[in-house]
Amino acid sequence: MSSQGQITIPKNVRDSMGIGGGSEFVVMARTESPQVINIYPKVKKWVDVICGIAEGAWGDDPQASTKYVRSLRNEWANRPLD
Repeated sequence: MSSQGQITIPKNVRDSMGIGGGSEFVVMARTESPQVINIYPKVKKWVDVICGIAEGAWGDDPQASTKYVRSLRNEWANRPLD
């Protein structure tokens, strides 16, 4: 870090992420141990960042989550009322 608080991002990282001079970032810090600083390129819409983040979480079946929710709804609808 420079005396002015600036950091240098290595060229190979800049190139792979498509960032350059004038790029804007979001900086998030965790102050409790272990301390971590995360730097993310600023995006116009956060939905672009999180879109697809859970892809594959339900396996290979694209309808798996829908089937699971339906099974829960059926269990709830068919439960005995005491």
